[in-house]
Amino acid sequence: MSHVIYFSQIYKKPIYDDIGNKIGILKDLAFNDGEDLAEITYFVVQLNGKILKFPWKYIASLGHAIYLNVTKEKLSCCELQDTDLLITEVLLDKQLVDVDGLKIVRVNDILLSKIENKFYISSVGVGTRSLMRRLGLESVANTINPQIKEHLVPWAYVQPLSLSEAHLHVKVHRSKINDVHPADIADLMEELSYSERDILFNVLSEETAAETFAESEPEIQKSLIEHMHEQKINSILKRLSPAEMADLLGIVSKERLKSLMKQLDEKIIKKIENIWAYPDKSAGAVMRTDFFAIPQNFSAAQTISFLRKPQKVDEPYYLYAINDDKKLVGVISSKHLLLMKPKTKVKEFMSPNVLYVHVKDSLKKVAKTFSKYHVYALPVVDENEKLVGVVAMSDVFEEIVPDSWRKNPVIAKRLRIRRKKLEKNGAN
Repeated sequence: MSHVIYFSQIYKKPIYDDIGNKIGILKDLAFNDGEDLAEITYFVVQLNGKILKFPWKYIASLGHAIYLNVTKEKLSCCELQDTDLLITEVLLDKQLVDVDGLKIVRVNDILLSKIENKFYISSVGVGTRSLMRRLGLESVANTINPQIKEHLVPWAYVQPLSLSEAHLHVKVHRSKINDVHPADIADLMEELSYSERDILFNVLSEETAAETFAESEPEIQKSLIEHMHEQKINSILKRLSPAEMADLLGIVSKERLKSLMKQLDEKIIKKIENIWAYPDKSAGAVMRTDFFAIPQNFSAAQTISFLRKPQKVDEPYYLYAINDDKKLVGVISSKHLLLMKPKTKVKEFMSPNVLYVHVKDSLKKVAKTFSKYHVYALPVVDENEKLVGVVAMSDVFEEIVPDSWRKNPVIAKRLRIRRKKLEKNGAN
């Protein structure tokens, strides 16, 4: 028996028992999903008007015909179940996410590989050659262009998209897509239909789903929210910053908004309401309210101890010093902090010359400050000079880009790449 064979090469081929009696025609193959390979478990035959499945252990050889290792009388079979995964229903002609190349592909054929005494789906064919072979035109393709290459996507890098409700459990076992950067998944969402976005989004872990949602364009966010279960929205909310929460809650219906707000902590609600109160396209509207604010009377040892505790700050660009009234009084260098004697007070080594913006400053004004001073984040103060947030250059950069640019997929992708670079440099 060949060690590799394509599904198209055995599909609808006759099946014979070990003494030559014809059993029927191969109609399909059933499989069990796996991380790297998918094991073939049954072959499917239409027999006496019924669609039946037979254990794969009866297969002796595959080729222009399929031969079994027992006689017809010794075969045992059973009817198909709704939960059976069939190649023709789940894979062929379906769209899939190639998470290695991060693109949408359509499956034209399936490569089966023999490992020990079992057969597995090892790859899916998504190129022209696989389509021509399936149509029975591979020889024609070789004559016209013998250089056409086989384009195979390993099963380990495939994430199914177009699955029926009964088959959604297949995707739960797949973790590859969760290893992709959320910004790249957000790019991919723009290429999918509403239903495909919903399927793919439900595959993501709660953390990846939250980050992907935050990275997505407003139009994509709205389409996801419209069909999302409230429990899923809650799981996302818990992982967003107050500014991101404000954006999400700003696009849900009034009825759903009331329900979601009831489940949030009062302190979080106050932060969200404060953000909503700021003018649109202002520093206050996009600032992050989780940041490091160190009392100026803290010692170096106290500061280091404070920083070692679990924090909600995702991207600690800078450390800011505040006085007893929570007013911004300086910025702290991490390098200087580590070099100070344990009892040295923050106010003794902080830099009092700190750049900042006001909550009502326009994003254009904030952008000019970033451009002039080449910093990655700026503290935001209110009318009383109290530190109330931090605005990141990446957030401002995205907000000031014209809508016509943001809707362009090429420019939108470059913006996200730029944002990732800024965040990486800022964290360093």
